Amino acid sequence: MISVRCAILVLASCALMAGCAPEQPPFAPLEGSGPNGNTLTGRGGTNVFGDAVPTDVDDLWVFDGDLEGNVGDVVVYGGGRIHDGYVLSDYAYVELRDEGISGALMLAFTIQGLDRIEPGTYRFSRSEPALDGTQISAIGCSGSSEDMWIFDRPDEQLDVQVTEGDNVGELQFEIDARLASYMFSSDASRIQARFTVVRPDATTAPAP
Repeated sequence: MISVRCAILVLASCALMAGCAPEQPPFAPLEGSGPNGNTLTGRGGTNVFGDAVPTDVDDLWVFDGDLEGNVGDVVVYGGGRIHDGYVLSDYAYVELRDEGISGALMLAFTIQGLDRIEPGTYRFSRSEPALDGTQISAIGCSGSSEDMWIFDRPDEQLDVQVTEGDNVGELQFEIDARLASYMFSSDASRIQARFTVVRPDATTAPAP
């Protein structure tokens, strides 16, 4: 059984990705092309933004994914991969997945105001949106296997450390994510996630 919230997330992603046409996936996976065997997506063929799918790791928008922690009953002890991701000048979507103990998990991040985020320490929560419109939010799902999600919760609080990457325009995000518990439940879900985003300038960002 797929949980309602995660099902909506998947359907929304499908709607964005050119109607989910199976004969032309919007992002081509590059299994094993990056460090730690991550699945990498980004610029270079044709994705939903008209960009080519990259063959060179230097042309990626999102890379260097890592997960540790739990979503519901599923636990990972370090690893994970970037399953999907894209970047606009002011927005990014990053989806990390991993196979863990007793199942699989997924954590999807949305970053609004990417063009205004600078290196530093941030705290975000759904109950207190940032006044300048900058916001990072997350949803975590887990289940017996990928795309068979039976548990899902939004973030309750995200503590974020942003640092400069190795190259100009790169921002590395390290996020301590605490997910909301179900009503009348003390079950805690907590994930430490890491990924790097290439922040394009407005003239080179892919157009929706």
